[in-house]
Amino acid sequence: MGKDSTNIEKETRFSGQTKTLKIAWMICFFASFIYIGTEWLFLITKPSSMSMVSPLEKLSILLFGISMLTFAGCFLQLLISLLFRGKIGEKAWSIKLLMSVPGVVLAAAILLIVDNFTYTTMGFGIITSKGPIRALYGLSFLGLVFYFIQDLSRLHQTIRKIRDKNGAKRRGSIYIGLASLMLITITAVFISGIRQKIFLDFGNIDAANRKNIILITADGLNAERMSVYGYGKETTPFLKSIASKALIAQNNFTNSGSTTGSLTSMLTGRYPTSVRVLFHPDILRGEDSYRSLPAILKSSGYHNEQYSIGFYADAYAINFKNAFDFANGYTAKSNRILGIANLPIPSNYEYFLYELQSRLLPRLKHIFFVRVMENEFQEVTNLAKFSKEYADKEKILQALDTLAHTEQPVFLHLHWMKTHGPYFKPRNRVFSAGQDADHQDPWDTLFYEDVILDFDEDLAYLYNKLEKMDILDDTVIIIGTDHANIDFVTFRRIPLMILFPNGEHAGKILNDTQNLDIAPTILDYLGMDAPEWMEGKSLLSDDLGYRPILSVQNLNTTHTEEQGWITDDAYNNPPFYQFDAIGVQNCGRITELNLENFHWSKIEVSAYQSQCDSKDILDDQTIREIIIERLRKDKFEFDEALIPFP
Repeated sequence: MGKDSTNIEKETRFSGQTKTLKIAWMICFFASFIYIGTEWLFLITKPSSMSMVSPLEKLSILLFGISMLTFAGCFLQLLISLLFRGKIGEKAWSIKLLMSVPGVVLAAAILLIVDNFTYTTMGFGIITSKGPIRALYGLSFLGLVFYFIQDLSRLHQTIRKIRDKNGAKRRGSIYIGLASLMLITITAVFISGIRQKIFLDFGNIDAANRKNIILITADGLNAERMSVYGYGKETTPFLKSIASKALIAQNNFTNSGSTTGSLTSMLTGRYPTSVRVLFHPDILRGEDSYRSLPAILKSSGYHNEQYSIGFYADAYAINFKNAFDFANGYTAKSNRILGIANLPIPSNYEYFLYELQSRLLPRLKHIFFVRVMENEFQEVTNLAKFSKEYADKEKILQALDTLAHTEQPVFLHLHWMKTHGPYFKPRNRVFSAGQDADHQDPWDTLFYEDVILDFDEDLAYLYNKLEKMDILDDTVIIIGTDHANIDFVTFRRIPLMILFPNGEHAGKILNDTQNLDIAPTILDYLGMDAPEWMEGKSLLSDDLGYRPILSVQNLNTTHTEEQGWITDDAYNNPPFYQFDAIGVQNCGRITELNLENFHWSKIEVSAYQSQCDSKDILDDQTIREIIIERLRKDKFEFDEALIPFP
C-alpha cells in the first residue's frame, strides 16, 4: 500500500512537471514568434538580399526561424527542468527560471523595435549611445528581462489553472502537430542545404612561390591625380621613387562603379554580373560564396586577414566563406552562425540567421560594455561632415603585427578610406595649405591631393617596415583602388601597381587591364592554376592584347538614416535588377548602355595612353554583341531585340 501511494505520488509529480514544461514550451513558442516575426518583417520591408526571394520562400524562412528559436528555447527549458528535477512546478522560483528563456527573447525583441524606431525617426539609438546613456540601455534591457519573467510567470500560472480546470481536451495533439510541423520545416531546410553544398575542387593548391601577399586598395583613387602616373603635382613621391621596381598597369579600369561590387570582383576574379554582387545589400550566395582568391589561398595554407570597413567592404558581410581568418575586428569563429562554421542550409536561410545574429549581438555587447558598436556607414557616407579620422594607419600597424607573428604565409587585404570623400581630413597640408578645412567644398581637389599624399606616406612607412623586418623580398605588394572618385564612374583610369620580390616583372603594361586580373595574376605568380570560373587574365601572360573591359554601375541608389547608401528597391526589378548600366572600355572609349531605358552613351577616357591598332578598335555592333553575350552568360532573361544599336 505504501509503495502504491509512493508511485502515485511520483506519477502525480511527474505529470505536474510535464504540464509545467508543456506550458513553458508554448510560451517559448509565442515569444519566438514575436521576436522572429518582427525581425523578419523588418528585413523583408527594407532593401536587402531578401528582396528577390519569392513570397513562398519568405514564408518558409519565417517558419524556419521560428522553429529554430523555439527548439533552442525549449531545449534550454528542458535542461533547466532536468537540472532542477523535482523542483520544477512546485516552487514559484522554478517557474521564473523557466520563464527567463522567453523573457530574454521578448526583451530582445522590444530592444530592437525601440532602437529601430528611435534611430529611424529621431536619429539616435544604441549605436550613438556613450557613457551613462550606454549603461542606461543595458539597465533598461535587464529591466525588461525582469519584467517579462514576472509577467510570463503569472501567465504560466493562469494557463495552468485553466488547464487544470478544463482538462486536456486533446491539447496533446496540438503540441504534437505543431512540433511536427517545425521539425519537418527544419529537416527539409537542412536536407535542401546539404544537397546544395558543393565541395569545390580548387585544383593545384600547392603554391610553388609561398610569398606573403598584401593587397592595398585606396577608396576612390584616380590615376590621373597621381604623380607616378604622370600628374604634374608630386602627390605620390614614394611610389614614383620605386616605380622602376614595379609592374605598372597604365590603363587599368574597375569592373564596378561601387565598392562592394568592385572588391568582390577583385577577390573572386569574376564579373559583378556573374556573382550578382554590386551594391549593398547584395551578398555572395551558394557556391559563389566559396569561390574566391582568399579561399584558394587559405586552402593552400595561407593565413588571411582583412582590414577594411564594415557595411560596404567587409568580407563577412558580403558572405565570403572559408576565406578570411580575421576581418575588421572579428575572427571567422565569431562570425559563425549558431557557432557553426558552415551551416548546411540554403543561402537565403543562412543570410536570415546571420542578420538576426548581427543585429542583436553587437547591440548587446555595446550596452554591456563588451565592445563598442561602430557606426561604420556614417563614416562612409560622411553624415557627420567631419567624423573621426579613418583608422588607416592602424590598419597598417595591425598588418605588420600579423606579419611579425605568423609563421605561415599571409594574405592581407587593407582598404584605405581617407581618399573616399566627399570631405577629406589630410594629415599633410601641402596642396591645401591656407585653405579652411572646416568649410571645404565636397570633393575639393586640393584636399583630395593631400590625402593621396597621406596614402603615399603610409605606403612608404609600410615598405620601410617590411624592409627592416627582412620580409620585403618575401612579400608581394599590390596597390590599387575600387573605383574612381567623385561620382564613382567607370570611365576613369585607376591605379594598379604590383611590387614583386626583387623587382621581378617590373615594367609598364600599356594594354588595357582591369581589377578582375588581380586574382589570376597572384595565382600565376605563386605557381598555382587559376580555376576556370575566374574571368580575369594574369598580367604575367604574354598574350594580354587589347581586350574589351566590361564594367557595371548602380545608378539608382537611395540614402537612409539607418543604412546609408543602398540599392533603391524601386529599381531593383527584373530583368536586370540592381544593374542599371553596363559598359565596354575599348582603346580609350567607354560605350555604355543604360539598362533602364536602353540609351547608349560614349565617353572618352582622359589621359589615356593608347597603343591601339585599328584592328584593336571594336565597332558598335561588336560592342553590343559583347554586352548581350555577357548578360546572357550570366542568365539575365531579356529580349535582346529591345536593345538598339549604339
